[in-house]
Amino acid sequence: DYASFGVVCIQVGVTFAEIIIPANLQITEPEPTQTLVAPPGNGVDPVTLGSMGDGTIHLVKAQDVIFVDESTIRLVNFNYDGQAPATFFYLFETKDNIDTGLLIPDETGSTNQLREYVDKTIELKIPISKKRALSEYAYFGVACVVADTVFEDIQIPSNLNLATSSVSPPPPPPGSNQLTDGLNNCETLEEGVINVYWKVNDDDTVTFAVESIADENQWTSFGASNDQVRAVMVGCDAMVMSYSQGNVIIDDYYFDSQAQCTVLGQFHSGVCPDNLFEGGLDSFTDKEGRFEDSVLTGRFTRPLAASDSLDVAIDPNADFIFVFGQGPAQPDNGRPLQHTVTPPTTFTIRLNRSPVNSCLPLDKNNAPQNQPWDEQIILSPNDEIRTFDVVIGPAAAPKGYPGITGSIFGWGICYYINDLIIPQITLFRGTEYTFLINGGNDSSINSQYHPFYITADPVGGFVQKTDQEQVEEMQNSHVVGLDTNGNPLYGGDFCDLTSPLSSDELPDSYEEYSPSLSSDCVGGGTPAILKWTPDDNTPDLVYYQCWAHQYLGWKINVVDAGTVFGPGDISEFTLEEDIECGITVRWIPMAEGDTTVTMLIEAETDGWIALGFTDGSYTMSGSDAIIGWIDGGESVLAYDLQSQSSSDVVETDDIELTFVSATRLNGVLTVIFTRSVDGGNNPIEDNIATLIGALHDDENSITQHSCRSDQAYTVNLISGDVDSVAGDNLEDVHGGLMISGWGYILVWGAMSARYIKPLVKGALWFYFHLFFQCLGFCLVTAGFGIGLSMVELHFNTWHGPLGVAIMALAYVHYFIAIIRPHAPEEGEDPNTIRKIFEIVHPVTGLILLIMAAVNIFRGIYEADWPNWVNIFYGVTLGVMVVLSIILEAVRFSKSD
Repeated sequence: DYASFGVVCIQVGVTFAEIIIPANLQITEPEPTQTLVAPPGNGVDPVTLGSMGDGTIHLVKAQDVIFVDESTIRLVNFNYDGQAPATFFYLFETKDNIDTGLLIPDETGSTNQLREYVDKTIELKIPISKKRALSEYAYFGVACVVADTVFEDIQIPSNLNLATSSVSPPPPPPGSNQLTDGLNNCETLEEGVINVYWKVNDDDTVTFAVESIADENQWTSFGASNDQVRAVMVGCDAMVMSYSQGNVIIDDYYFDSQAQCTVLGQFHSGVCPDNLFEGGLDSFTDKEGRFEDSVLTGRFTRPLAASDSLDVAIDPNADFIFVFGQGPAQPDNGRPLQHTVTPPTTFTIRLNRSPVNSCLPLDKNNAPQNQPWDEQIILSPNDEIRTFDVVIGPAAAPKGYPGITGSIFGWGICYYINDLIIPQITLFRGTEYTFLINGGNDSSINSQYHPFYITADPVGGFVQKTDQEQVEEMQNSHVVGLDTNGNPLYGGDFCDLTSPLSSDELPDSYEEYSPSLSSDCVGGGTPAILKWTPDDNTPDLVYYQCWAHQYLGWKINVVDAGTVFGPGDISEFTLEEDIECGITVRWIPMAEGDTTVTMLIEAETDGWIALGFTDGSYTMSGSDAIIGWIDGGESVLAYDLQSQSSSDVVETDDIELTFVSATRLNGVLTVIFTRSVDGGNNPIEDNIATLIGALHDDENSITQHSCRSDQAYTVNLISGDVDSVAGDNLEDVHGGLMISGWGYILVWGAMSARYIKPLVKGALWFYFHLFFQCLGFCLVTAGFGIGLSMVELHFNTWHGPLGVAIMALAYVHYFIAIIRPHAPEEGEDPNTIRKIFEIVHPVTGLILLIMAAVNIFRGIYEADWPNWVNIFYGVTLGVMVVLSIILEAVRFSKSD
């Protein structure tokens, strides 16, 4: 019943390959399925199963699949293009559910997704810790986990007889995870991210191996909860491993509180190794670690009983509650900073059980991807904001502190200033500012002790540094807020903000998140008061930081008095030009040899505003654009406008932007930036730039504009001289000609031939038809020529190619009309060619008019014409369609 069989991409509408099914195909009933029987074997010789695949799917095929022994599979001339995501070697009991299969490491021992292979002969080893007899599986193949699809496979004989591998396992190759060998139990803690293996030993100890997807300077933990009602991190006895400065660090930890490990007197507080607490010991032995290919693995042995007062005894015969976690680590010592993965309320493991490996493969693609919030900005153009309220609040990871700073997280908390999460602040030299600080002043409560200070050090946590590092910071970092001995002066009563939202529930913006915050203060909420006046010795960039903990603060920009940031003071921007759409461009005059230019653009809009730097012509495609908007915080970025397609509006760092700002006052958005003269597609040469302005009232869509300059402006950035470059006037002429010709006159010509001819005698209808068609043809030909001259504007979407197709068909249509056979004399029958012409000519004409109407609507959209143009053309087109239907009915009735 079918004509062909093939492989088709539905999205693109393309057939990759097909085979024709003969029309006379005779189908016979299939013979009963034969059971695959293994080739004769004596239990010693390898068994060759034959070829696998034909290269149809991702080029997967192997000349031979050979089972060498019970733990070795050899692939001869194996091929795979390496293009599919999360693709691995698998053994299956059934191909219907990949999750029940066993992932086999590649020939290097790595469980990363398969790379490209070209006629490669390789040997695969079944890991000892996961090994079952090959005869227990029904298939071996290559499968994509993401698509839940087996690309190619080969059946494993049920009577397979293989030799036992007597060869000692080779040293672990790069990427293999031999640290889990010999541990006969495995559970997945966080799918695709953390697995734990274990074995209870005869000497009342247990050996664990924890493997996780991790980055450098990221920790992973696993341990026993001190609370056996629910999983609780505080008070737990855990292993913490991390990879820092080229070493895997594995330590026995005690979680004293939910805070960074901090010195408090002689001993430590927070999340610290056991041996830093009074009476604590490192109870772990046989510690081994490896970090390779983003997989961090730590193996250790610990007693089941408690070895010190901080340890938690584990009952191996009970459903025991364990805890685990993961997060960023301090770069110098690998100690935890904050957690991003936490256990469920109860997670139990019975250590003494029948060996079961229920682990899922690790997959870095499973790590969540989150769009960070916009950075919050405190910038007063007229230096009006001089008081800052400082409290502690949630870091809101991953969208808050880590997303905004792009650096290592703080300990789940960070500073909030003037109700904004870690805002970037700009201050003026010579102005006194007041910081009202509620960070806490009780050093006995680590989680409520966050004294505030200002430093040029981007990390903070002064007390966590070595003596030498503290001396260097005091001498070189322009520290404010510490006494001469490095002790904090400004803590105040502790006030913090809290939110009930988890990391999975974070909204898309801080503005949506902030209403969920509630405030609470210890004591009366009396702040410590720090008054500070930046001076000429203050660096341009310093940081507000916590004395006790690292990574809680962010940037303070320090600028000279009189620096311009917004509409309040624009005296230095002495040159300006209005570039339509209500957009004004101002700039500080350049001098010969300047490598940067400072510019200001402003317009009344609730969305974004852009300034495009073109190649000297009027076209946004191929230009560089500086786009600014405010969405909770300022955003001023450089973009490469590769075409009019939304996917080709690409953020670029080829243009260096310094000291950017965006402010909105009384509805007027003002964007200021300093850009490098070089860089980008169109560097500024000889102090000359060609500019185009655009804006849009929706800040969430930078790929569309509601208004754009009608022409480009070539400006001399030294003298201020301006020349215009013709632009949208040509586009308007093109659109007007095409709408007049295709939208109306050619339609009237077609209607005159169709409906006037039956109503009048003689050739009057023909002259109407000829007049309208010739006039319309001249108009659209002129419009087509103008369209071709604006090729960059018209051929980045389907509007241009469709227009070319319409015009090509139109020229053929007109040529046929010119060479048509003449109508027969009265009483004569038309010849065959004339009959064909009388059918084809009106049909092709109708098709052309329909295609043209579609392209007119598209052209109006791309030209950003006012909406009334769309409405007017749509209404008049509808009237002509309705009129045609009425006339068609009249014509039909007369024919009867």
